[in-house]
Amino acid sequence: MRKSSIPIIYDCNLSIPGDSDKVFGRYDMVSEIIRINPNMSLLHRFKTLIHEKTHSLLIIGERKKQILQYMKQQKHDKLKQEMDKEEVLAESITFIVCNYLGFDTSSYSFGYIASHIQDLRQLEYYSQTIKETSEKLLKWIVDSTHAL
Repeated sequence: MRKSSIPIIYDCNLSIPGDSDKVFGRYDMVSEIIRINPNMSLLHRFKTLIHEKTHSLLIIGERKKQILQYMKQQKHDKLKQEMDKEEVLAESITFIVCNYLGFDTSSYSFGYIASHIQDLRQLEYYSQTIKETSEKLLKWIVDSTHAL
């Protein structure tokens, strides 16, 4: 695959401050680095890479500034809302991309999305972003594999 503009690092000690859950991957919006836990199956690493790459495509410009501002000002409620939205978008896009490529992630994706969404009608509201970003990711994958 062609090199990503966002560095991708395998990190056995991956964690998120304040979160005791097992972390599979992380996109650091400050350093703009994707970290992937290598202690997973190849399919799970691929799915996680797609999820984190999606974050790197969504958290840009004004959206990135807004999230960083919430972090700086410690507006935890606003930050949680934004991060829940971010996780719903990223996992929805990951599901679509993986499904298109023939990988079924539904057993993980549906529960993950449900844990971050308040109302399923939000998916309809997010549908255009999900569609456009899924297409962008699939184009990145196709372009990257043609470069081999």
